[in-house]
Amino acid sequence: MKLIVKNFGPIKDASIDVKPLTVFTGPANRGKSYLATLLHTVIQNRHRPMMYRYYEVSTKLYGTLKKGNDAISDKQFISLVEDSLKTHCQDLSRDWRENMNYYFGEISESLLKNKPDINITSDDDNTIIDLMTSTRSCFHQDIRDVLLKNLKKSKQDEISPEDFSFHETFYTTERTIRRSIGFPYDIQGNMEYLPAVRSGIMQSHRLMVSLLIKRATFAGIREQQAIPSFHGIFADFLNRVNSIDKRRLRFSQDKRRKDIVQLADNVETQLLEGKVNVIPSPTGTPDFFYQFTQANEKHEIPLMHSASTVSELSPFVLFLRYYLRKGDFLIFEEPEAHLHPQAQQHLTALLIHLIQQGVNVLITTHSSVILEQLGNCVFAHRFIKKYGKKNPDKVEQLREKYPIALSAPLHEKDVAAYDFDRPTKNGRGTIVKHIPYDLNTDYLPEHHYDVSNELIKEGSTLQTIYDDESLDP
Repeated sequence: MKLIVKNFGPIKDASIDVKPLTVFTGPANRGKSYLATLLHTVIQNRHRPMMYRYYEVSTKLYGTLKKGNDAISDKQFISLVEDSLKTHCQDLSRDWRENMNYYFGEISESLLKNKPDINITSDDDNTIIDLMTSTRSCFHQDIRDVLLKNLKKSKQDEISPEDFSFHETFYTTERTIRRSIGFPYDIQGNMEYLPAVRSGIMQSHRLMVSLLIKRATFAGIREQQAIPSFHGIFADFLNRVNSIDKRRLRFSQDKRRKDIVQLADNVETQLLEGKVNVIPSPTGTPDFFYQFTQANEKHEIPLMHSASTVSELSPFVLFLRYYLRKGDFLIFEEPEAHLHPQAQQHLTALLIHLIQQGVNVLITTHSSVILEQLGNCVFAHRFIKKYGKKNPDKVEQLREKYPIALSAPLHEKDVAAYDFDRPTKNGRGTIVKHIPYDLNTDYLPEHHYDVSNELIKEGSTLQTIYDDESLDP
């Protein structure tokens, strides 16, 4: 699916093609989190109206085909389906606005007051849903042709509901309509979000919950004792953290999720050098501990006393172990926070392994290491495709020398990177540009090179001045 946005908050113009791995990069305060949250609101509301309208249209379709020669005219039938899809689009827009209020809080009204353009399109750009005006483009021709063809077949053959050919016609047409109604939501699982403030929430989650409960106790008794509210991303994450109970612990044993759970083990082994342990609480607020496993030491400390790297990555471990499954969509803000560059390399490979398990991932990042490692993994895929069968020994030699890239080859079509920047120094509004893969520059945007060149120039100048003997007294 594609998300096309104009004049939304700091975003002036953006066209995002959502891939299994989508990357947002750019300077601070350019709207990366705004757009990530917007995408979250768009996908989050897909199920409720879609299923209702799907069964509504399906029922009408069945009744129409069942009538045979007495069925309504082709034009009436197409109009009937289009009217149902129009109502479906209105449902989508209404529910999306509710999500906007939940996830953006008090600023949602001002964001929508500027009348931004927010459109969802299919990959072929033939169908467009405008969430602001509650409209969608009409059927593109191939859907219309399938509907008319199957309806015509039903009338000519005078088939009855008892005939196999009737059900074949019905289900073929039904799938076509379902594709239209379900469009463009090819994300079938849950939406999960790891916000940039995750480490602070992990270290103080029990305190936050206890304060909310305490204040709620006095609601309506004490004056001006309003219960504080969080914006949706924060609230959802806090709820996820506090919902890890015995049932969730059993979910980690599901054999269908074993490969994703294994990635949680890999994060602990490769990056944390220890384990993140959960002790469920009868009050519904679990305790989290970090267990040292290095140097044969095995002792636990509360997560709030652990290193910053552990606090940053422990939510990722918990979501891998207890929540994520094939078809889900994970938004991960600044995964590189508090990580050594080498750890960022390993984390990049783990994210690639995650999308290979069918989990869609979007990251926001400032890390040159992650962007370069992604480029290396794309090139590794090219290399393996070219020489994997011709010269497997050479591939294995390189795998031993460069295990990160060669163990996580990434097809170029499975990743899309976008740069969030302003066209001029005093320009208003962020222009989001696609960063194509380049063999020499990987996925690095130009401003990363500007910083590197400036540092080299600065160092060279200082070195020249330092070596200048004429400056000696």
